[in-house]
Amino acid sequence: MRIGSIIGSRLSRFGLALSAALAAALATWAAPAARPPAALSPAPALAPLPPDLAGPLPELRRAAEEYRGLSFRAPVPAGLLSGAALRKEIDRQVAEEMAPGTLAALDAALKAFGLIPESLDLGTYYPTLLTSQIAAYYDPDRKYLAVVDLGPKDDAAVAKALGAAFAERARQGVLVH
Repeated sequence: MRIGSIIGSRLSRFGLALSAALAAALATWAAPAARPPAALSPAPALAPLPPDLAGPLPELRRAAEEYRGLSFRAPVPAGLLSGAALRKEIDRQVAEEMAPGTLAALDAALKAFGLIPESLDLGTYYPTLLTSQIAAYYDPDRKYLAVVDLGPKDDAAVAKALGAAFAERARQGVLVH
């Protein structure tokens, strides 16, 4: 047997084992077990939406219904969620929906493939990444819409960077999405 085929064979077995570990980790996370409503943890406390967000909601709802050709089944409660409360919600959901060891397996697989640096702790970084990327979300189990409160400083920075009109349309787009 040639050295290339020995190395290839070992790499193939390693790759298959690593792929299986990665697939198992992703499968346990991507398809969480359905929970009965009684098993749901309480929804985070939401502050009322400010008038500039709450005001256009009826028109945005009508436009979404018209565009999709579907009607809302019920009104959707909506409110503001602070960045700190969002992080707590992300941490709770990761703990509830990921089987123990899933992040560790995913961390090992991503490092083995060289997709993340060895120094990165995926267990810490992943919730931080999710928190930084969420502008709003709808919780289908608890049936509410949470809009992340960026605060006046970040709202002003977005308006300055994009222009006030575009920033407002972006906020409306987040609500409709």
